[in-house]
Amino acid sequence: MSLTDHLWRAVAISDRYPPDTCWAWVESAGRACGKPETVALHLCARHAGVARRNLVREAETEAAARRRIEDRDRERLVPRLPQLRARLARVDAEIARRDPAPPTTDPAAYGGIGSTVATAYRTRVRSDANVARLAELHAERIRLARDVAYAERLAGESA
Repeated sequence: MSLTDHLWRAVAISDRYPPDTCWAWVESAGRACGKPETVALHLCARHAGVARRNLVREAETEAAARRRIEDRDRERLVPRLPQLRARLARVDAEIARRDPAPPTTDPAAYGGIGSTVATAYRTRVRSDANVARLAELHAERIRLARDVAYAERLAGESA
């Protein structure tokens, strides 16, 4: 389907109108246009042009807003990039410290009656406080990694 197949969505308020007619809503009349469709699916020639202009204006507005947001973020995040990278490294180090690799990969150490090899490891790693802190760290890591990647992209664009 092409763009002209969906132009009616920019000017119509419903899709419950007779087929082969213009579905554009005419505010002053309080009803759908109702003329025979010509240029685009469900639109007359006049309302197809209106729909195209509305879509172009909306795209330009969104692009301008996106540029303003990126400019603001460029001023805010790019200077903080070294601090963000350092904080990400500290979070990664704490995650590695709080959730280390098991002392052994031998399955017999973790099962069976009287298994004591990994008791201290299990007790420390599986404590409620450690699990809660790891959840916080992983959430912070995700946010920091996203911010670092975004700031690097913005820094690359401005360079």
